[in-house]
Amino acid sequence: MANITPEQQQMYLQQLRQEVATATLQEMLQKINQKCFEKCVTKPGSSLSSSEQRCLAFCVDRYQDCQALVGETFVKRG
Repeated sequence: MANITPEQQQMYLQQLRQEVATATLQEMLQKINQKCFEKCVTKPGSSLSSSEQRCLAFCVDRYQDCQALVGETFVKRG
């Protein structure tokens, strides 16, 4: 890496940050899917019941609210 310019270093760092952010988002979505499915879908079938749909929507909303709160707390502490 000694032969790259500062601009190239910044470009690589930005790309790395984007890849980390993408991986973090994918991990979060996977956790949401797993946790909410386990909680809300008691009998998997070809479609979701209305109560399962409501449970999933509520579960995803709460998970996103928690993630936002954690993110805001980190920003404030940083």
